[in-house]
Amino acid sequence: MKIKLLALDMDGTMLKSKHELDPLVADRISQAIKKGVKVVLATGRVYPSAKFYAKQLNTKGAIISCNGSYIKDYQSDAIIDKKAIKRESFKAVLDLLGKFEVSYQMFGNNTYYALEENEVSRKYIDWNKTQSQEDRIDIKIIDDPYVLLEKDIEIYKVLLNHRKINQEKFLKIRMSIDAIEDIYTIRSMPDSIDIINDKVNKGDGLKSVCRYYDIDLESTMAIGDNENDLEMIQYSKIGVAMGNAEEYIKQAADYTTLSNIENGVAAAIEKFIL
Repeated sequence: MKIKLLALDMDGTMLKSKHELDPLVADRISQAIKKGVKVVLATGRVYPSAKFYAKQLNTKGAIISCNGSYIKDYQSDAIIDKKAIKRESFKAVLDLLGKFEVSYQMFGNNTYYALEENEVSRKYIDWNKTQSQEDRIDIKIIDDPYVLLEKDIEIYKVLLNHRKINQEKFLKIRMSIDAIEDIYTIRSMPDSIDIINDKVNKGDGLKSVCRYYDIDLESTMAIGDNENDLEMIQYSKIGVAMGNAEEYIKQAADYTTLSNIENGVAAAIEKFIL
């Protein structure tokens, strides 16, 4: 069976622990592209952050960003699909997070909104220092998040970093958020959750991309490591879990490769594509 489309998670999968791209992984991706495989980055990250790596790898493929909330072909600028958080649900999320008095960040398709400059927002500020003008993320520190509602600004995900929140409080917050209509939470990194529209996930994002390129799901392969990769691993013909993935991700996959530190993506491409 020939693989025509490869969907790749980024953090914990394609990238190493400090978010660096190993030359071996880059080379194997390049070889797959030369064989005619469409390489699609599928990530919880916002679109501009993923686009940087897509350009570096010269994937010439779509980007599934914000866990499938915003999908775009970065070469043609065609928007393949987008599903922002519904207005009423977004207000409910703001009300709830305000009640619990926790810090959070909000993401449009190209803009990062924070209520304060902190450890998380400084990462995006530092990111911009190393990027060209077109690859920078628009960063806005705002006093009142409800202004985004007043201006009808589309928000594709809310990020809650819970590293400094005690476990009992965090679980209560997550359960309360999941109870909001048209909303659900998904983990894309160990110390944070993404709050997104409940009609999206990377698996459905993969289906949208396949329709766009007229590629059958039976000709796809997906590689991931975390909770937000589960559906695309299940939906693809060959679902690959990283060696560093959670056990339930490995059980859902057709194959488990090496860890991201051991260049598991390169090994999987060698086995199934090259």
